Amino acid sequence: MVFGFGSSSKNGNVKPPPTPKCPELTMEQAQQLKAVAHMTCTDLVYASRLLPNSKHGVQWTPMESPNPRLWFYSGTQQHNHVTTHEVRFMCCVTTVHAALDDVIDVLNGSTRSSVLANDIKSNLNGDVLAKASLKTFKYIDRLKIRLRWMVLKSASPYIPMRDFVFLECQNSIRVAGHAGWACNMHSVALPGFATFDESHNVIRGSFYRTGYVVTETDIPGQLRLVHMMQADFKGTSMPVHVSDMMMQRRVANIAFLPAYFRKLVLIDRIVAAAADEKIPRPNQASAAKHCTQCRKKFPLLGKKLACRLCGEVACATCSHSLHVELHIRGYNDIRVCALCDAGDDDDDDPHDLMRSILTEGDPNVDSLVFSARQPQPSIYYGSTCTIPEDIEDEEPPLSLREPSRGPSSAKDLRNMSIESRGSQVRGPRGLDWLDPLDSFRSSVASGIHFSLYSGARSTNDLLRDSSDTHEL
Repeated sequence: MVFGFGSSSKNGNVKPPPTPKCPELTMEQAQQLKAVAHMTCTDLVYASRLLPNSKHGVQWTPMESPNPRLWFYSGTQQHNHVTTHEVRFMCCVTTVHAALDDVIDVLNGSTRSSVLANDIKSNLNGDVLAKASLKTFKYIDRLKIRLRWMVLKSASPYIPMRDFVFLECQNSIRVAGHAGWACNMHSVALPGFATFDESHNVIRGSFYRTGYVVTETDIPGQLRLVHMMQADFKGTSMPVHVSDMMMQRRVANIAFLPAYFRKLVLIDRIVAAAADEKIPRPNQASAAKHCTQCRKKFPLLGKKLACRLCGEVACATCSHSLHVELHIRGYNDIRVCALCDAGDDDDDDPHDLMRSILTEGDPNVDSLVFSARQPQPSIYYGSTCTIPEDIEDEEPPLSLREPSRGPSSAKDLRNMSIESRGSQVRGPRGLDWLDPLDSFRSSVASGIHFSLYSGARSTNDLLRDSSDTHEL
């Protein structure tokens, strides 16, 4: 897929806009932003479980996937009120055999010194033209709240690029007894923030509850990884198929993670094999008569390639070259046989994850389309959490784990969520953006998009709770 750089230049060689500066924020505005970051991150974790309840009002439909290890879903808003812009939903689900901390380090950008740093950058942010951190509100262990700016490349050279100003909230979570981690991105509108629609033909879009949710599963060493995106690309020149193409490419950036961690395991094994001198010498490889994989006899001029892991000699069909970035002579392109390169997760049924997310485990389900308006029987999500029919409208307990620095904020966050679900905000919009579930029920994009221009507040208690729970 070829990405263009907007339509303001005929040759497509357009420089990205200059990095904007964060406007001055008052203490109250900073507290509000941190409250929004926590609440929308909580909402992202709930939404990532693809619950078919009426709170979120999103109907998820499976999409065709070019990769058997990836599951794509598109979402539609059930409560279709009058909308200013069209908000689109899409997510991608996969499994990864790796340690939770290792996956977190890759997704939050803590692996810049990794031997495979270029792999991470090209795969994870291949569709990003420019990005920058504008302001950090909190950075304690895994808890990170930042104001960021990003420019996404367009899927067509005739359609302008989109940039986004958003809050990024990273935090450790615990869902249904499983440890995990979430990284949420939610757009904000700051007063006096520069726009580039006229100078660089870049239109300001919006993210709502967009990001990664990683949770452990009942299988040791296996993680469930969800990349969810809810976006409003704004403007009038973005066809539906182009926006879907951009969103699918964006959420599918997690596809490289299984191969990435398998490559790390291979590198460790290669180093260990070299230390044990298991790699055959050239004269030993030349003496081989047949391929150890397909058992075919080597032709007279056929290549005999020795595996750097097991030392067996294979033909070119039964082996391939693995490119790594060790910067050590002889370790840039490493030849491995097909048997050593086979992943441990290849024997897993690719339909097990789909059934665990969307069904009760019945392999004969004709349709995986859920409607938030229709009551469902007892449905399993994962293998530990059950949403019974009589409490369909209740959310499962969620714990946001914050570093030990006083009373836990998990209880306060749940209380804030319960209060916001039952409250009806009237009058000018102000702090009612603190209600993440209400923003899912409302399909008005301008209502979801939090703005600091308004000085109105919903309740003083809500502001006090947010400032007590999320201090600077």
